[in-house]
Amino acid sequence: MKKWIPGLLLLLLISTLYAQLNISQEENRLRSLIEPLNERYIEAIMDDDLESFLSLYTDDAIVMPPFMSTINGKNALTVHWHNNMTRGKYIESVNVTTLDIWESGDLIYERGSYQITFVKFENKPKAVFGSYFTVWVKQKDGTYKMKYDISNLDHGV
Repeated sequence: MKKWIPGLLLLLLISTLYAQLNISQEENRLRSLIEPLNERYIEAIMDDDLESFLSLYTDDAIVMPPFMSTINGKNALTVHWHNNMTRGKYIESVNVTTLDIWESGDLIYERGSYQITFVKFENKPKAVFGSYFTVWVKQKDGTYKMKYDISNLDHGV
């Protein structure tokens, strides 16, 4: 029986490495679907492009920003966007980093972190750091849109 132990351990090691390789390939596939959408999201914010911004959400999307009431649906999201844009350009940069991503059926779940840098107030740059969780839903045409967009503020500078 002792002769089988090294072979069994080698088999266990190989199967673990194979499983990790499959997970990495699946994660890369999901990232290739979602990261371009995150780039479009940032571009839409930076360009004040409401149409592009809204195109990333389902009609019945639920958005839960930090320290604010839940925003239900694209119509409410449009009002929210207009209210923020009437204050003028105040975002200097946005960065998002996907930390975890996985799929179940027609849903992709994404967890990440973000940083938003605002234009200088009183000659001081202001940045906030937070976490987000999004649920992307596959559409009939094969693209993905956000159904749930939940974020919280971790800290600000």
